[in-house]
Order: sequence, then structure tokens, then C-alpha cells
Amino acid sequence: MSYVPPQKISGSERMREKLNRSLLGIALVGVGRAWETHYREAVQRLRSKLALRAVCDPVHVRAASVADEFRAATYSSPWKLAQRRDIQAWLICDPGWFGTYPAELAVRRDQPILFANCFTHDPQQLVSLFTQSINRSESLVAEFPNRFAPATIRLRELLATKLGRVQRIEIDVPVPSCGEVDLVRWLSAGRAFSLGLLDWCACLIGRPVAEVDWSLEESRPELRLSFTSATDASNTAAPTASLRFSCPSETESPLHRRRLECERGVATSDNPNHVLWQTEADHASESLTHERSPFEIILDQFCRRAAGGLVPIPSLSEALNGLAVLAAATEALSSRQAVSVKSPPPG
Repeated sequence: MSYVPPQKISGSERMREKLNRSLLGIALVGVGRAWETHYREAVQRLRSKLALRAVCDPVHVRAASVADEFRAATYSSPWKLAQRRDIQAWLICDPGWFGTYPAELAVRRDQPILFANCFTHDPQQLVSLFTQSINRSESLVAEFPNRFAPATIRLRELLATKLGRVQRIEIDVPVPSCGEVDLVRWLSAGRAFSLGLLDWCACLIGRPVAEVDWSLEESRPELRLSFTSATDASNTAAPTASLRFSCPSETESPLHRRRLECERGVATSDNPNHVLWQTEADHASESLTHERSPFEIILDQFCRRAAGGLVPIPSLSEALNGLAVLAAATEALSSRQAVSVKSPPPG
């Protein structure tokens, strides 16, 4: 057998390998719509902080396509993926028939997990998964993209500087039909979207929901949220929020218009990149189209948290509260009575 000399590694390649080892090693589970639409570009933009080292998907062709793009390894089994020692965090996008198993596996290993679009999964499985993570190191992060939309970030700044505390929120929600069956479908099949709106209200008001109720007028049903009262001595009324459902005609544009009535002014937003606000002394219409996408912000904060940084992110207790509000809304719709939100016990 002839002697084959070892291949020389150039200085640039050696430097690239050294840099790659210093980055946060990420494993991607599930290649589908969430990855293609939201996270592929975010991962590309954050290549100075992370390295996608492994891709796991039930369909090998999909995994191989992404792996070739990012010079990563492919896996068909989450369990085999978990054996890699150079994986520090998991990004779970579209797990398919894997379900919540990859997240459960990573939680048992106390590895950081960003579970994208997690609220499409069965609520009981999510409660079990979130509780298990809370009882360990709370390594799992649930995705709340509404919180990181440019309009939401700007609204929180305005609440702190110009508008004051929120007193009431009104959200217009276009639906194909306003019948009770369609509202049940909106709460269940559209669970990720509906829970996102409920969490958005709680995020801006800064308090948990105490009670939910429905007004079931045929032309414009309304879901009403009552929040807990302030704990200070301000004696202000408890804030409220309402989701008003309507069926736009074929000639109307379906807008998710959101209106905030605050202590010192009002604000409205009809898309994630625009805010209109007014106080007695000032007003402005702000376009926020050049801001980072919510998914890039989420992934960036997750990476910094996974690397040991003290980064404030939504807690799993807030995720459990969101599921509890959604369950109460479903119960109130079927019983046609106000229902108190049963906050989950601490882990």
C-alpha cells in the first residue's frame, strides 16, 4: 500500500475551525414552514454567535438539504442526535410526528431548548413538558413572537415614557364566521394564534388574567378579559381587554387592529410594524419597517441565555398561565358564564 501524506490544513481553515468551536453549537429539529419562514434567515444573520451543527428530521431529504447549506450533520433520530457532545442548545421548529419527544429528551438532559410554534401541540402534553422543565433547570423557552414584534417593543417603550399604564385593550379579530362553532375552532385549531393574542394583552398590561367572559351577540361576539387589580395604593380600576370578532366582507381588508387606552393617552396598531399614538401634549405615527424580525430577536436572546447570560425572557409560568386562560375561555364559551382563571401551581 502506497504512503499517503496527511493533507495540509491552511491557516484560514484552521482559523475557521477554531472560530466554529467557540460558537454556540445548535441542533435543528424539524425542517418545515417555521424553519423556512421564520428561522432560516435568523440563523444566517446570527452566524457570528451560533453554529448549526446538526439537523434532525423524519424526512432525510429535507434534513440533508439544510445540512448541506450549513455544513452540518444529519440525523433521523432525536435520541442519536442527543449523544453529540458539541451540541449546547436545541432549536425545535417542525418536529412532525416526533411531537414533543425531542423537547422532553433535551429537558431531561438539562440542555437549552427554543421550542418554536410550540402551542400547536396538545395543551396537556405542553403542561406536562413545561412543568417538568420548571422542576428541573427551566431550560426550555416557549416562543412568543408577538412580544418581540417591532410595534410591541415600541408600545412598551411608550407605556414607560409617555402613555402610562394600560387601562383597556381592544383587539379586532377577523374570522370567516362568527358562529359559536367557528369560535370554538378559533380557540382550538388556531390555538397558537389565539393564545398569542391573549398573552400579548397580559404582556402589555403586566398582570395575570383573573376572569374571562363572552358576549355572544350574533353580529359581533366578544371575548372579555378581566385582569387582577394593582397591588399598590393607586386604587385604580382593574384593567380589561376585549377581543371583538367580526366577519369582513369580500371588499374589506381583514385587519387585526389593536387599541390601547392608557393613563395619559391612547395608541393603536394595525400591523406589527406601525404604531399611532397620542397624548394631550404630543402625537406621532411611526413606521417600524427597518427593525429586526421578532424571530431573530427571540433566537438572539435564546443564544445569549444558553451561553450563560442573564437575559430576561418569557418564563414557562407565563406560558402555563396562557394555557390556563385559553382553557377558561373555552369553558366560558360552552357554559355561557364567566369563568375564573385557574392559575397553575408553582413547580
